[in-house]
Amino acid sequence: ESHALPTKELEPTTAGYRTLNTNAEKRAQECPSAPMPDISHLNSVDYQNVYEPSDDTYLLLDGMSVEFDTLPVLDVMDLDVTG
Repeated sequence: ESHALPTKELEPTTAGYRTLNTNAEKRAQECPSAPMPDISHLNSVDYQNVYEPSDDTYLLLDGMSVEFDTLPVLDVMDLDVTG
């Protein structure tokens, strides 16, 4: 699956959007970045079976690092993975 990269002409132009976007960019710059995972051990064959880290991966890591202390602890033995 692929998604087109956003372009300036596709961005909403409302004042509310600009305010939210400006605030989000400011908060993102103020947050420390999470350490990036080491993927040097992967080879080209691995990428056929593993999702290559991208911007969304790093955004998830940053978000989780900010909220880490408030995330619930799950006991994996209690998870129902049968659907």
